[in-house]
Amino acid sequence: MMKNFNGIAKLLAANPVLEKQVRLLGISIDPEYDTPEVLKAYGEKRISGPNPFAHWDLATGSVEDIRQIAAWFGLTYFRESGQITHSLVTAVIDKAGRLLKVFPANSWRPQDIVDVVQQSAN
Repeated sequence: MMKNFNGIAKLLAANPVLEKQVRLLGISIDPEYDTPEVLKAYGEKRISGPNPFAHWDLATGSVEDIRQIAAWFGLTYFRESGQITHSLVTAVIDKAGRLLKVFPANSWRPQDIVDVVQQSAN
């Protein structure tokens, strides 16, 4: 996901008007470990560019918040042998909070996301 999100960020950087309209958000499903400090350090290492959080946020919430948002998007996860096993879901949401498209798994390309964003901007 991080590799694909970096790809999205790179494509958006080539279109400054569109880039200003987009925020990328990665949500951790492990709030017990992924504190804001851990996520900040992770983002600084994994997000490309001089200002990693200019258009990208990494977030978590309470265990119940994560459970609710995961269920809403159809994301499944569970602990197994000390690790969290999970599916992956990427959603495109417009400025009005409307769900435009859900991409299950990690089979999408960065251009697929940018295409959805461009279509909604028109």
